[in-house]
Amino acid sequence: MFNWCELTPGHCGILGNEMADGLSRQASATKYTGPEPVLGITPPTVHKELQQWACREQFRQWREATKFRQAKQLLRQVDLSFTKYAL
Repeated sequence: MFNWCELTPGHCGILGNEMADGLSRQASATKYTGPEPVLGITPPTVHKELQQWACREQFRQWREATKFRQAKQLLRQVDLSFTKYAL
């Protein structure tokens, strides 16, 4: 067991501080049971990151594809404004 008195001698011998240290150790050892998200990452952030990843991945696959010669000549770069039209 770790001895906190070695790091913070001011906590040694004071009942309230020693109780607080014990409770904080006990709390840090328990499993998290609060509301999600645990790490503070909101669903809109996850959605946005997934969308950006999907766009990057699609563009990478388009760039690396050896087919679609004529389509690649016509569509030089990604234009997300066509997404709403296509849907």
